[in-house]
Amino acid sequence: MPEVLEIGNIILLIIAGLGAGIVTGLAGASAATVVTPLLVSFSPITAYVAIAVALITDVFASFFSFLTYKKNGNINMKDGVALTITACIGAFLGSYMSSFFNNEALGAFGGFMTFLLGLDFMRRGLAMRRNAKNGVKEPEKKESKISQLNINPIVLSSVLGLLLGLICGIVGAGGGLMILFVLTTVLNYDTKTAIGTSVLIMTFTALTGGVSHFIHMENVYIGVLVLGMAITSTSAVIGAKMAAKFANKTDEDVLLTIVGSIFTVISVLMFLQKTRNI
Repeated sequence: MPEVLEIGNIILLIIAGLGAGIVTGLAGASAATVVTPLLVSFSPITAYVAIAVALITDVFASFFSFLTYKKNGNINMKDGVALTITACIGAFLGSYMSSFFNNEALGAFGGFMTFLLGLDFMRRGLAMRRNAKNGVKEPEKKESKISQLNINPIVLSSVLGLLLGLICGIVGAGGGLMILFVLTTVLNYDTKTAIGTSVLIMTFTALTGGVSHFIHMENVYIGVLVLGMAITSTSAVIGAKMAAKFANKTDEDVLLTIVGSIFTVISVLMFLQKTRNI
């Protein structure tokens, strides 16, 4: 593992961190969507250690993204507290389970949901631009799907949080895309507030999952690992701050289209990675 700090691998860590920060700050996606595939494919790091690196990178990328979204007033934790608490519990349990669990099916499911979410975001962005062009007034915000289902929001958020946390811990992601899916489709958040809130929640879930991975990690050069994490995390913070600043100054329809495109590309890359490993 000391070979991780060879010049080529250092450059790879920087690129992985920058990419992770950009997708986190711009779209609320987990650093694992970039860091884990790159490190597993092009470095001597094992999959389990790569997941730990991705989770810790997620903590820094998500936290600094959150600060930018908070500065612009795009945070709403009213319905997200219960989800955050149970997601952290699930992430801790999932991280322990990940060393025994075959996560191919969960990974495929996550990729499929990411693809659908990306298409939906692009559709909404195009619809907003078409309405603006035709002078059609945007419809008022619909009633939350929770209200339509007549289910207590705390109960539903808690159950969804636990499930998301388990999946995040098992597949090694902070869960940004899945959290964003819940916030936009179930809790009815607007895009910017959903992204801002999801990166805040992801800060805690990623930290829980990362610490749990460290606890269960064996035969690893801790000093080298920490230095590698420092490299990815530093570059991720730079990428996240730039991307979050851009996202908060961008019109809703443009952001929807960009985020939708990113999600679609990520889902395709996830699919290609899965097929390559078959």
